[in-house]
Amino acid sequence: MYPGGFDDADDLAGFVKAMTDHLIELGFDEAATQLNDWARTSFTTSSEFLGELGAVCNRVMERDGARLPPCLTEVLL
Repeated sequence: MYPGGFDDADDLAGFVKAMTDHLIELGFDEAATQLNDWARTSFTTSSEFLGELGAVCNRVMERDGARLPPCLTEVLL
């Protein structure tokens, strides 16, 4: 898990951006696009914000989980 936790939504968004950059470097462009799309979306509640992030992570894991390096898999779970 993220060592220090997240102080606010911007902190979480920064973490997702870093994750997206790692996915691009590793050739997981579709996963990176899904995370970028999430980051550019506006949400009305924090539950929706986190729920949609969870949905994106689940889709990435279903499609790419077996091919992802363990360090990224642990973060997406």
